[in-house]
Amino acid sequence: MSERRERPIIFSGAMILKTREGKKNQTRRVVKAQPGVGVRPYQTPDGLWNWVMIASGVGVAVQFRCPYGVVGDRLWARETWCSAYAGSSSGTLFAADWAYVPSKRTHEKGPHFCADYDDAIQRGLVRWRPSIYLPRWASRDTFEITNVRLERLQDITEEDAKAEGVTTAPQPGKLNGEPATLHPITHRQAFLWLWDTINGKRPGCAWADNPWVWVISYRRLSP
Repeated sequence: MSERRERPIIFSGAMILKTREGKKNQTRRVVKAQPGVGVRPYQTPDGLWNWVMIASGVGVAVQFRCPYGVVGDRLWARETWCSAYAGSSSGTLFAADWAYVPSKRTHEKGPHFCADYDDAIQRGLVRWRPSIYLPRWASRDTFEITNVRLERLQDITEEDAKAEGVTTAPQPGKLNGEPATLHPITHRQAFLWLWDTINGKRPGCAWADNPWVWVISYRRLSP
């Protein structure tokens, strides 16, 4: 039996909250090395993946693992944060362990997470640190991987889009060239909008590019 491993994974504040509410248990991440045309993924019993020619069934030499792990491995969440802070008229002051929370008028032990602050003024008082710099000890969420697979981005189903935590409320901006606010939208359409909002400008990563993605299902472990 292989040893269970832990790896970091970055989540936006909104998606962290959806996960904590039990509304999100799936995430998609673009495969960094996109294969050529006419291949399909194949997983070996030991967890390795390779690309297989559809016509001949001949395996491509390059084998690789999902960088996020295999079933049973754990992921710890990185999100926008600060160690501790206090807002003042002269600016934002940092402390080592304790923070003053304006809405509660009290000091609390850090770290603090941007996702928990729905007041833009409060968020503006803080010099938030990028999620990539969150250390393991400060992470508040750990997930266990329950399934990993490869698929094309556009193959996402309505059920899987719902598992991604998106809402069907009309979104700002455009959806397939038309104002999204004019039409009721499905979870899949909402996911399309969210995906392109985040990844649309990355070369080869937009919805229209239909890249291969890792589909990672997970469950949140009790803190």
